[in-house]
This record gives sequence, structure tokens and C-alpha cells, in this order.
Amino acid sequence: MRKNANTRITGTNVILVPYQKKHVAKYHEWMKCPMLRYLTGSEPLTLEEEFEMQIHWLEDEDKCTFIILDKHVFDSTESEAEAMIGDTNLFFNDPQEPHIAEVEIMIADEASRGKKRGWESCILMIQYGMSLMEAKSDILRECRMKFLHTFQTSCEFWLPVQLVNFLLVPASLRVTYVSVASFCWVNILCYLKNIPVVECIEDKVER
Repeated sequence: MRKNANTRITGTNVILVPYQKKHVAKYHEWMKCPMLRYLTGSEPLTLEEEFEMQIHWLEDEDKCTFIILDKHVFDSTESEAEAMIGDTNLFFNDPQEPHIAEVEIMIADEASRGKKRGWESCILMIQYGMSLMEAKSDILRECRMKFLHTFQTSCEFWLPVQLVNFLLVPASLRVTYVSVASFCWVNILCYLKNIPVVECIEDKVER
């Protein structure tokens, strides 16, 4: 999607950047892994086909792709290729419903898993996608204003939820428990999304 071709989203631990030619070689190495191909529903491609696919993903209006960088690695190396840890996508699957999209996330770098990099990337992508679909003039303004508060709220919600999950909930009920918690979290996200940006600015000033 060309709308995000010049967009860069910076979070606390990750940076989202558009998928460009300089990222293809490392992405191709990731996708040699049978498990990643299985989990993402991908077919094995040659490097040349991967470069062609990158162009298609840039031009297709039903996809919005960002490469996920580890912010700390990028700050120390200034190399996007070295800092790559995964990707995140918005898929607009129904042309009749342009305001509905599916978010997908992949943390391909094994060393970066279990560090909440995917969690943070998803929050950034959801906020970006909502602003994109609302056709706001400054798409990133809401991300900048709301990210820290949203990330802080997610930690305050999910850490106790998972603590209870692993300490008290029987293994046979954990999927149900997390599903209910996820439903609650989606509603919290909707509430945070609908808080006016002005209130977020005032809250930052007070702190």
C-alpha cells in the first residue's frame, strides 16, 4: 500500500517501517523456515520472486505492511536489515467493507520472541490502522499521543490476567479464560481509541 510508503512509526522498543527492497534478502532467509511458512500460509519463493512480491505488496491497495525493527538494535547499528525482527500487516479482505481490516503479526527472529515486541507492534498497527481507515489528515498524531497510555494500560491489564491464568486457572479452562479476557481487552481498546486526543495531551501535561 503506497499510503504507508513514507511512514515510520516509533514505539518504546520497536520501530515500524515500510517493507522495502533492502529488507527482502533477510525476509527471504526467514521464509526458508518451514514452520514460518506453515504459520503464515506462505509458499516457498526464490529470491527473485520475493523481490517481485515486495513490489506487489507496495502497490496493492488491500494490504498495508510494515517491517518490525528492534529499536535498541537500530539505535546502536543504524542498520534496518540488522534490526529486523518480523513484520505486521493490515489486510483489507472485503472491498465492500473498506473500514474493516485484519491485523497479522509475525516475530520471525527467535531471540526477539517472548519480549512483548509483537504486543507493542500490534498496538501501534491497530492505532495506525484506525486512523488510516478514518482518513485523518495526520495519521500518526493519534499514535504518538495515545501509544504510551495504551501500552501502559495493556501491561496493567494483561500482567495480572496472565498471573491469575497460570497460577489459579486449570489448564483445561485457560483457553476459555484468555478468550474472555481478550474480549474485555478489545472493549478497553475501543474505549481508549474513542478518548479525544486533547484529553491525552492534557493527561501528559498533568503528569
